[in-house]
Amino acid sequence: MKKLFKWSFIIFISLALLIFVAIIIVPKMTPSFGARAEGKYLERIKSSVNYKEEGFVNLLPTPMYTSGDSFFGTFLKFIRGGEDRKPKHVIQTTSFDKSYYSAADTSLALTWFGHSTVLLKIGSKTLLMDPVFSDHASPFSFMGPRSFPYSEDYSVEDLPGIDAVLISHDHYDHLDYETIR
Repeated sequence: MKKLFKWSFIIFISLALLIFVAIIIVPKMTPSFGARAEGKYLERIKSSVNYKEEGFVNLLPTPMYTSGDSFFGTFLKFIRGGEDRKPKHVIQTTSFDKSYYSAADTSLALTWFGHSTVLLKIGSKTLLMDPVFSDHASPFSFMGPRSFPYSEDYSVEDLPGIDAVLISHDHYDHLDYETIR
């Protein structure tokens, strides 16, 4: 019985250390997780009307779960999966035509590349919003949600010159470290 307790304790401590490393150490050593704001950037963040002592908050009440759901219920739905969560076939898309974004043309052009990624030209300026061109929306290339299959695949190299990149927020499905690099 003492031997079983000893091995159980060793396994428990090993798992606790592994979880500690996974949650605390890896994000601090992996650049795709970003870093804490500091200096002028932190002061700018704190001056936002949405910033309170505990961090950013919505100005209007915003429920995190649909009525009748809880964190645990939502988490179970996510883990279990279900029908119609992923397309059964390749999603048919149209070809991207870079010529719509020529510098001499001052018209409006817009291309949606899926989920959050949008290329927008207004006048002579070309903006790329929430760029994600990697295969996984995750800080690690071997895990995380995989991109849906499209009939046309694009990369950053296929885009015209970009004047600015706009990032709406720092979730991995809106801020892809490999694409930003």
